[in-house]
Amino acid sequence: MADAGPGGRRRRRRGGRERAGQERPQGSVGDRDYGRERDPRPSDKDRPAMAEKTTKDKHDKDASVMVVPQTKPTIILAKPPERKDSSGSAPVPDKAPVVLMKARDESKPSSQTGNVSAATPAMGDGSHGDHHPQVYQLQRHPVSGPSEGVTQSQQLPRLSTPPEMTQSMKLVDDSLQWCDNGMEMLLDQTDFLVVGVIGLQGTGKSTVMSLIAGNAFEDNPRLYAFRQQSRDVKEVAGHQTRGIDFMVTSERIILLDTQPILSASVLDQIIKHEKSLPPEITTAENCVELQSLQLAAFLFTVCHVVLVIQDWTEDINMLQFIHRAEMLKPPTPSPSVESSTSSSDDNDDFYPQIVFVHNKASREDFKLDNIQQANRVISVLLQHSKLKYKGCISITHSKLLPHMDNDLPDTDVNLFLMPKADSAKSDAETKGVTSLLPEYRGHPELESIVTTLRNLLFSASRTPLAHTSLTEKNWFHYAARTWDGVKKSNLMSEYSRLL
Repeated sequence: MADAGPGGRRRRRRGGRERAGQERPQGSVGDRDYGRERDPRPSDKDRPAMAEKTTKDKHDKDASVMVVPQTKPTIILAKPPERKDSSGSAPVPDKAPVVLMKARDESKPSSQTGNVSAATPAMGDGSHGDHHPQVYQLQRHPVSGPSEGVTQSQQLPRLSTPPEMTQSMKLVDDSLQWCDNGMEMLLDQTDFLVVGVIGLQGTGKSTVMSLIAGNAFEDNPRLYAFRQQSRDVKEVAGHQTRGIDFMVTSERIILLDTQPILSASVLDQIIKHEKSLPPEITTAENCVELQSLQLAAFLFTVCHVVLVIQDWTEDINMLQFIHRAEMLKPPTPSPSVESSTSSSDDNDDFYPQIVFVHNKASREDFKLDNIQQANRVISVLLQHSKLKYKGCISITHSKLLPHMDNDLPDTDVNLFLMPKADSAKSDAETKGVTSLLPEYRGHPELESIVTTLRNLLFSASRTPLAHTSLTEKNWFHYAARTWDGVKKSNLMSEYSRLL
């Protein structure tokens, strides 16, 4: 036989296995792996790739698990259904649910303890079935420590007040342009008073305003709130104040000191520096008068009280100037467009209180006859004026003069007299052994007069300057708009053409 031998038997055995594998289907009874499929095992070359793929799949699975956010279970507080009693006649109402509200402040540390307090009690009666949920609020209070005695109002931060002013600053500069420097000295409160001053050159406007601001007569003039005329300025007959100076006292009194009106020094300055005049003004004299009217009309609009400083009472030119300034005064702005048409009447306009201060008064000026004569002159010349020139800011109502009574005729004008400062200084210097019998002055001391004038001014009625309530900062913006409107006023332009 050709297939005899070991090699032939091996070939026959291998061939028989191949034929048996082709004839018998997979999963037959004679197969060793009956009921399961043989898993293909990777070779040694494929094992590193399979291990890397398994590691990557595990990493992706962990990452996907970490992305899923953890959410807390939602708790819904719902009212359970009503249950009927054993008889089945009527439902038995359940108790009102209790709602717990957590405080919003989450910024405090966890060491603080929570305190539960009832916010609103339950309303209604149980017999009627009207039940409202009882609401409790969780409030957090700090743990009591060494500062247990400190009240809550002391722990709250307070607004810092602006620094107290000792010197004035510019509100309107030398070229009559508005300055915004004084805004930082004002507050957002409505309890304030604005006092302005007008007068001729050398009448003592800055001195009177400095005394009202709190300076004493014995103080150094360099320490005054408003600068006085220096010796060099007096020698050249110049004026010290240029534009408008501004100061706020600790009592929230806003003081405005202006340059002199109808001043020859201002006229000389315009001619000397050859300033270009506006096209509607022809001469420098008209420019000086127009600037004076602008300053007076501005003060009549933004001030509660306006002081008219003069060194003698019967000044007809000053009273006529006040009439012209009142005529050119801008109207009080209406709160809305609708009311501007209906409130065209002059009764809605604001008019300040006018106080005539007779500075550098002599002994004869304090006599009753002279005071009554000055009251009659002012009353006759201002009888058609809407300015409040009669009131309680008067020396006759201050009880400084014992021989004057409020019931006397011709004593109701706002007129105040201040003696010369030189006489007060001479009285102070002569005190000593030789002044056992002091000279009769005929008027009270200057310090008592200034104190009385300051108290009367500070207690003046603070009528609203506009149709709406203004704070100090709102007043500043209102004054800026008023000054811009006065300079661009058509009435001022028409009046300058008539000069």
